[in-house]
Amino acid sequence: MQDRDARTSNIIKMQAKPDTFHILAEFLDQFGPEVQGRELVQPPEEIQTKLQQFARGSLSEEEQAGLFPLLQKHPDWTAWLAQEVKCLRVLET
Repeated sequence: MQDRDARTSNIIKMQAKPDTFHILAEFLDQFGPEVQGRELVQPPEEIQTKLQQFARGSLSEEEQAGLFPLLQKHPDWTAWLAQEVKCLRVLET
């Protein structure tokens, strides 16, 4: 009898839980296509070189300080920098 009550209780709990995927899908539908993904914006070659040096730790403090305002102005470049760091981690392992 106790096992049956426990199973019934679990079934009721499962039925009471909202369908989280459905809720998430409805939420994302409100925002339209921009939530579906964006292309990674490539910085200019000159900036790419500096970001690569920054990722490797070979950029001077002065040059690093010059990069921070650029990264704030162009948040997509931060994502590009993150990809560079990830690539370096893969190469190190």
